[in-house]
Amino acid sequence: MALIGIDFGEKHIGLAYSSENIFSEPVQSIAKSCAYDVIKTFCKTNTVDTIIVGLPTGRIAGKVKAFGNNLERMLGITVIFWDETLSSKKAAQKLIDIGASRKNRKRKEHASAAALILQSYIDETYETKT
Repeated sequence: MALIGIDFGEKHIGLAYSSENIFSEPVQSIAKSCAYDVIKTFCKTNTVDTIIVGLPTGRIAGKVKAFGNNLERMLGITVIFWDETLSSKKAAQKLIDIGASRKNRKRKEHASAAALILQSYIDETYETKT
């Protein structure tokens, strides 16, 4: 069972991947304008069967829900919405901790946040099964 995690931003969308459902890894940040095409190709190439979309509270929650619902309808892949509270801040802090430059942090932040969202899902799902 392969999974992708998504961190939705108003300009960029972060992708993360897990093939074994043990660890997630950041893949890339993509422009929102080409997100559907990139995600579709990635899902087909990696035989993804579940998409985990980080769901924020606040003003863009409706946009995130619409995006996830569109993905599910277009791709026929199950979409699960997952609490993303503070994932972007945690991702930014981790990138600072490893010494990433400001330019690299901005470029990698959404993908890192997607990996945190996906890892949270994997950890909680795995814990409930054991």
